[in-house]
Amino acid sequence: GLGDVYKRQYLMLMENQDEIQIIGEIDENNVRVMYNNNLYIITREENEEGMTVKISKDTMEIVEPDDINDWVYRIEDNNTVTILGYRGDDTEIVIPNYINSKPVKRIEPKYQDGAGLWGTGSKYSFVDSNKCTAYGYGWKNTTITKIVVSEGIEELGNRVFWGMCGLTEIKLPNSLKKIEVAAFGYMFPSTPCIINIPINVTEVENSIFGDSSTVLSSNLIINVEAEEIPAQWNQNWTGGVGENEIKINLGVK
Repeated sequence: GLGDVYKRQYLMLMENQDEIQIIGEIDENNVRVMYNNNLYIITREENEEGMTVKISKDTMEIVEPDDINDWVYRIEDNNTVTILGYRGDDTEIVIPNYINSKPVKRIEPKYQDGAGLWGTGSKYSFVDSNKCTAYGYGWKNTTITKIVVSEGIEELGNRVFWGMCGLTEIKLPNSLKKIEVAAFGYMFPSTPCIINIPINVTEVENSIFGDSSTVLSSNLIINVEAEEIPAQWNQNWTGGVGENEIKINLGVK
């Protein structure tokens, strides 16, 4: 039965602990691990008889870049990856959740100069600045129309999608937990742009859209999956932006 399947899988992993890579905690009772290029979920359950541990095959798709040179990234001390930018030519991009067999956990824009060199200058950009124009604290891009953030990524850094004015959709994963300041700042889409904030997002910092002086388009549509704004979110998460500037819908996936 299913119990025997769990037992065999669990014993198999326990016999090969040195080869197990912990990918990340899903919640307090579920951990995602990789073994032999397969993903598994280890689940802890407590009941009257004590604690049991189950293991099952994970259905999360591993998304690796078609061309590693399209991405600027940093490998962290804990062996995870932070993606710093995109320098490819696609107008619809899928941000990978694995690079060089390491899990991507965070997206964080990097300073760029005007020649597309990351790490210098004073303006943020997720996209190669050669494809942008100077725009406030960052660079403005109108060529990217859609961004899909792959499942498994947990954090969007400060000003990550700053100035992405050509977008019609940003698709965020259920694994996302944190959105930092001005992540969607200086976005002036000329056509409706939909951003769905999943229910597992527990930390949202202040002014994720910039502030009321930097958001002038009612084409920005924010669908929040939660029925009400979570108490853990910063009370000023919208930055004082009014309904005439963006549309916020609650209880919408």
